[in-house]
Amino acid sequence: MQEMEQKKKDKLDDQKARAAIKAQIEADKKARAERTAREKALREGRPITDNMAENAPGPSAAPAPATSTASSVPRKEFKETRLQIRMSTGGTPYTTSLSSDARKLLLC
Repeated sequence: MQEMEQKKKDKLDDQKARAAIKAQIEADKKARAERTAREKALREGRPITDNMAENAPGPSAAPAPATSTASSVPRKEFKETRLQIRMSTGGTPYTTSLSSDARKLLLC
């Protein structure tokens, strides 16, 4: 009898552990989705909605002030673009530098 009771107890413990793990996975998914939405809003310059701000964990909310101070810093202008092509057969990669005007032509 004790053996059967122990098996039932073990089975219940396993079910509880699985339920707890599933709940943790769902909470992680929700937190990840909220963090992604908040970061996207910051990149696009949109205000963060109240729903995002309430559920936001403390450490990930820190980049917001850094973003606002980074926008006041002048951006560096790059005059050249480096292009590297590697062949599937191996060997030395082909590397060249192009002016920024040529880079704009390549992207069009």
